Amino acid sequence: MLRTLVASSLGIATGVLGFTVGMGVTDSWLAATLIAAFAAGLLALWVHRSRSLALDPVACSRGLKIASGLATLVALVLLARLTVFKVDPSQVRCSFMPTSKWEVEHSCALSGRECSLLTPPNLRG
Repeated sequence: MLRTLVASSLGIATGVLGFTVGMGVTDSWLAATLIAAFAAGLLALWVHRSRSLALDPVACSRGLKIASGLATLVALVLLARLTVFKVDPSQVRCSFMPTSKWEVEHSCALSGRECSLLTPPNLRG
């Protein structure tokens, strides 16, 4: 059970990051979704089947497991929100701090996108 939860969490995080990379590389929602699904599935399967990754279910208390699970869910939600903002900067409500004008306009999450927009067309890949 623990291995499945860890594999799922890592797979979801990898899928979200894979979607961001896919959108940056292809600028296609379909391609980005396929890249994300492939990356998420591959990593989740590898973590679930890997016996070299030692997970001891009795190594921590039940309370710590619950707190870790909740923290993981919160982190995945925040990662997904930030991904929406990275892919579409007009979605300010999904930025890390949507009420801060400075954070929205000067976000490090958008630096790669801004750099690609400032690159002359003849140098773009």
